[in-house]
Amino acid sequence: MFEKPVYLRLVELGLDTPGKAAFPRRLEPMLPVLGREPFTDPNWLMEAKWDGIRTLAFVHDGVATLRGRGGRDLTGRFYPVANRLSVFPTSLVVDGEMVVLDEHGRPSLEAVSAWRGRRGVLSYKVFDCLYLHGHALLARPLDERRRVLEAVQQALNGPAVQVTPVLEGADGRVAFQTAIKLGLEGLIAKRRSSPYRPGARSDDWVKLPARPRDEFLVAGFFLRQRRLARLIVAEQGAGGKPVYAGTVDCSLPDELRSELLTRLRGLERKRPPFGRVPAVDDTPANQAADRDPHWVKPEVVVEIETGRRDATGLAGAVLKGLRDDKTATR
Repeated sequence: MFEKPVYLRLVELGLDTPGKAAFPRRLEPMLPVLGREPFTDPNWLMEAKWDGIRTLAFVHDGVATLRGRGGRDLTGRFYPVANRLSVFPTSLVVDGEMVVLDEHGRPSLEAVSAWRGRRGVLSYKVFDCLYLHGHALLARPLDERRRVLEAVQQALNGPAVQVTPVLEGADGRVAFQTAIKLGLEGLIAKRRSSPYRPGARSDDWVKLPARPRDEFLVAGFFLRQRRLARLIVAEQGAGGKPVYAGTVDCSLPDELRSELLTRLRGLERKRPPFGRVPAVDDTPANQAADRDPHWVKPEVVVEIETGRRDATGLAGAVLKGLRDDKTATR
């Protein structure tokens, strides 16, 4: 089934014979909390924070299925990864980040959102193993799950799939600065003893972003010469009701911008989804767009580098990409 080096490592881990745990057809990813600053602690591992789409891969009976948050099926969209994983010799569930790398090897959420099999190098960065060969691994500590992942690394790695390394024994602050210099989005710190808690946001995992980012709902838009020029965005307030947050230029590539406009056109409504109409059309930044806003049902999620906030909302914000792996309620 496996080549000899992989098989011998699985023997050491007691995973060479099939287990009896049922194969999980669906899981939600474990989520990190936001940390304040980099730190160094021997009880924690550090990993690169990739700028991409969180994806769980399920391999069973020679079929690989890729799912984003909320169970969204990404198999057809990221077919090179599914094709690579489908030849894995046994049942498997892994967690990772789907990224697209530019010519300098830097990932970009904008690039993976726009990827349609052409520009950029698609790469699935695997960082956790949740199930293998009939053995459920969720309750096992992260250290042990990493050993399992490293044991099957030779069988996993290929042009479209790579197991990501961990930074062991590194000074957290130095590792953080190195990640920034490499064009990464920061670090993820993970407690070595932590189990995997599907769908939970746990302080056993801490994200340390290079620049502050957040997710927003698209509540409306402005056009300029019939093209999408600027987005009106909202945050989820009390009871899940949207609250106006500000506006941001739509700096997406033309193809993705056109696709987004088509989606938003299908969600248009006459009134804004807020309790009152904000004066978004009077802000100086909107002078580059037509004056009248178009309101939409707030279902599309975007990720924004937030910069700072002032009385008018977001100031100096930059749209980083669509979070079409997420929904308004997740």
